[in-house]
Amino acid sequence: IYGFPSGASSECNNGGSLFNYNLFAQLRNQQIALQGDTTRFILKSWSPPAWMKYNNCTVGTSTYNTLIMDDILLPEEDPSASWSLPAQPGAPNSWARPLDRKQEYSEWLAAQALALYTFSGFWPDYISIAYEPTFKQPYASMGLSPLQLKNQIIVTGKRFEKENIPTKLVISEDLGFSDEWFNYADFVLQNPSSKSYIDLLSFHHIRTFNPLSFNFDVLKNYITFQRHIRASSYIRLQGNRPIWQTECSNFGYGQHGAIQQAIIFNRELKYAKVSAELWWTTILSSGDGYV
Repeated sequence: IYGFPSGASSECNNGGSLFNYNLFAQLRNQQIALQGDTTRFILKSWSPPAWMKYNNCTVGTSTYNTLIMDDILLPEEDPSASWSLPAQPGAPNSWARPLDRKQEYSEWLAAQALALYTFSGFWPDYISIAYEPTFKQPYASMGLSPLQLKNQIIVTGKRFEKENIPTKLVISEDLGFSDEWFNYADFVLQNPSSKSYIDLLSFHHIRTFNPLSFNFDVLKNYITFQRHIRASSYIRLQGNRPIWQTECSNFGYGQHGAIQQAIIFNRELKYAKVSAELWWTTILSSGDGYV
């Protein structure tokens, strides 16, 4: 599988697609020539255009780095919200309800898929509409609560249906199989409408412990193993939707880091029944190694 980030740049502007359509078509055709039409592409949206968000910016660590939604807004109105709303002077209309942007965001996502098809001849197989929705970062990002994510999926799914876009939606692109990951999945998959638009579950893993260590990390190894078993059972209960690991990083350089990564891959494939593993990158300045 190949993952391509879509969305805005890391500046406060209206953004636009960073996608290289020619590269997509080239990779797609190469893979078809090598192994038939078996390659799957996932398009990741890190942030909507700035004008769709409360902070009018594609980046930001504040509460206001989120999509404008007039139906789910304040934390006290949203039982799934894990964040609190600070009293900030100058907040947009003191968090009065401006125009809702779920439809505009859905139209923008549809345009991404349609542009890809128009320029390359291929639809993206999947679109992730909220890349790591628990994180609001100084790079392109957007925070959404589980309930907000559910509502956005329903609107986007209906938009794709209306325009006959075959691209499927993905949740929830968050770290590990933590309680928070299951909370997002529950809000989406326990609602018949939003569940009908989800064909794939995904998660990320960042190395937070050394699987080759036999001291303090033994506890973390055990906890991770238990989460993998829980995820496997959960997926079966949700209709056996496939689950992909769509980002991993922070493993060490060289053979040692490669072995660490191999151990994690093995556990995810064996115990969590993960059906695809995506390597985020081969080497980063932060110290990622090679596989």
